[in-house]
Amino acid sequence: MKPEINPVATILEYREVYDRPARLEELVPLLRDLDLVASASLLCQMNADFRLTKRQKEATAKTQQIIAGGLLSDETIDRLKQRFGQAHMSERPIFYPAQILNVLRLVMEHSAGTRNPLVDASARYALGEACLMMNDLMMTEAERKAVAPGDSENVKRALMVQMLAPFELLNASSIVHVAYRSRVMFRELLGKKDVIERIRNQCQGFDFEREFLRIAKVPLSHWLLLMFAFYAYLAHYLGSDGVLRQRDGVHRGGHRAASSRCEKRGVCP
Repeated sequence: MKPEINPVATILEYREVYDRPARLEELVPLLRDLDLVASASLLCQMNADFRLTKRQKEATAKTQQIIAGGLLSDETIDRLKQRFGQAHMSERPIFYPAQILNVLRLVMEHSAGTRNPLVDASARYALGEACLMMNDLMMTEAERKAVAPGDSENVKRALMVQMLAPFELLNASSIVHVAYRSRVMFRELLGKKDVIERIRNQCQGFDFEREFLRIAKVPLSHWLLLMFAFYAYLAHYLGSDGVLRQRDGVHRGGHRAASSRCEKRGVCP
């Protein structure tokens, strides 16, 4: 039987939990004393988990449950139980790729401490609070006003403009398609002189490999090898039933107790 796909979800914002909007000025200090490598590793793992749920309703809810149980403080979980205890976690998600990648960007820019969220609960809670705060910062106040009740055509237009980038990010191709497509486009096609010359002639001398190295600081050939290695890893990441494997380790094994308390408090579906 094919898993049920969740068609739409409304992100749960910090202001809905704490009755005030979050500010970037208070989010950044939460990240400053965190260990950069450990925090980035945890966020990348979370991002991979959500990518692999493929919007499947129960898998998404279960992943939300596990991560919320590990990253959110007792106070936040209590508030979630009181206000959203009856909500299905796939329909009111807290964590999602666009949010995680934005927090990852701030971690890369500001984190320079030693607190390790892989072993320190208070560091995990700081990272989880930063993620929840980020939900408030995904829209500016002007964007919120643009989609407030009013002229339907203007609201539709504003929604379309605001959702273009998130849709592109959240509905990325599956990893297997990305791996094959990258191989064809960036290795086979760019290995042909006539293709390279055509690109340069039609795009004012544009050199894709040179620009990729300038922006990513990684040679394109090296990135393709990383893509292959990542795909090989993910090929063994799902169980035979299509559910994320519950491996030992901090991200899942270290969250068992936290996930259990999340269930007991009624936050989970």
